[in-house]
Amino acid sequence: MRDIGKNIKVLRMAKGMIQEDLAAALFVTRQTVSNYENGRSRPDLDMLLNIAQVLDADTTAILYGPPQSPCRKPALIRLAVGGAALAVVWGAYQSPTGLFLFFGQYRYCTQRLPCQRGGVPPLSLR
Repeated sequence: MRDIGKNIKVLRMAKGMIQEDLAAALFVTRQTVSNYENGRSRPDLDMLLNIAQVLDADTTAILYGPPQSPCRKPALIRLAVGGAALAVVWGAYQSPTGLFLFFGQYRYCTQRLPCQRGGVPPLSLR
């Protein structure tokens, strides 16, 4: 709820309005709209209802932000997992020790005896 100003700005820009247009529709000055958007002041309840009406939005969209599509989070997770898998494959492709260097586990791996026996020669980072 602390980003009311940012939400007003996003909804205003999505509607294709400038601050002067919104101010004229609300019968306030452009500075008042600017103060709302920059967080210097907050609209009262009546003004909040007027802003929602002018921007063709729900008051919850102004208070909490425009609704996001419900499938956005799984898509971001798939993107992150896919990127990590690509990085692992690329690291393993570059060199046998590239996988360990990619994850920053080189020191940990070279200090472990089973890893030393795995046939991966320790690298000199000097």
